[in-house]
Amino acid sequence: MDRLGSLLVRVIQRQPGSQLVFASRARQIFLELLGPELAAEVDAIDQRNGILFVVTRNPSLAHQLRLDTPTLLQRLNDLLEGSKKVRAVKVQTGGRTRP
Repeated sequence: MDRLGSLLVRVIQRQPGSQLVFASRARQIFLELLGPELAAEVDAIDQRNGILFVVTRNPSLAHQLRLDTPTLLQRLNDLLEGSKKVRAVKVQTGGRTRP
């Protein structure tokens, strides 16, 4: 099954729209890393050019996420399959708008 999983990841990466699949998977994993309580405080997540943009109205959470960025980034990339990785996490404090 492991070989099949690796093969599927490579096939998906070559397909049109693979960036959307990667972005969706990165968002999902990031929210799972936060856990349900903190994930509920996140208003928006967008991924562009290897950067994960996170928006929250909670200034304390934003501050903590900035402090924890190296650890979160490492764990996120460890869980992402394939060669694409998230290069940075940028956290903003704001409303329910897309970054």
